[in-house]
Amino acid sequence: MKISSIDPRVPLILVLTISTLAVIFRSIPWLLALTVLTFGFLIYFKIPFYKKCKNLIPLFLIFPTMTFLQSLLQPQGRILWHIHNTVLLTDKGLFMGLAIFLRMLIIVYSVFLLAALNERKLIQGLQQWGMPYEIAFMIKMALEFFPLLKEEIQDVYAALQLRGIRTEKLSIKEKVSIYSSFILPILVRIIQKTQEIALVMELRGFGIGDKRTSYYHVELSSKEKWMLKGCLVLGVISLILYFAYSYR
Repeated sequence: MKISSIDPRVPLILVLTISTLAVIFRSIPWLLALTVLTFGFLIYFKIPFYKKCKNLIPLFLIFPTMTFLQSLLQPQGRILWHIHNTVLLTDKGLFMGLAIFLRMLIIVYSVFLLAALNERKLIQGLQQWGMPYEIAFMIKMALEFFPLLKEEIQDVYAALQLRGIRTEKLSIKEKVSIYSSFILPILVRIIQKTQEIALVMELRGFGIGDKRTSYYHVELSSKEKWMLKGCLVLGVISLILYFAYSYR
């Protein structure tokens, strides 16, 4: 099933359920099962995420980094590796590092789901659920912020290349200096865009009325309603089972 063929509120509730469970779960097997389930939803909704997977390589650095930091700063549990009196790796640090990595992976997979949603249908659906249109507009602007940020970064990077700066031949110190120079122009452009949007909203009288009407309407089918109920029931059952096994 393609994600574009269903009401976007269904994947949204699914992502919220998965994200909530990822925050609550502390056990590695439960987090691993949730990661596999999220990956399965990507395949079920036929989301083309394969090309983006190569960008996840830096994410794998989180696991050894967090494992080392947890073991070094909180040397609790059985010591697995140490140099003289300095503890470098413990079993608890290993488990905590793996848990953080799995949570980050779940969040990334959830972002893939959200990125495939139809924004117009999603905002309209949230308004039909009673959300104030001011908040719905803020959500829409937040969804458009990341593509705007990516575009600004690409423009600055292209400007560097036009000036003959080849970043792949620079040293690490020079790269840090160059990339640090990105921040100011990008912030200036984002502030300018924000001011332009605020001016346009003011000229069009945004927020004057308490309610807004719309000719666009979305409706949940009976199948989608059952899917929503299934997401909520699955989340509640998962929590009950998790706490039941955790406090045995």
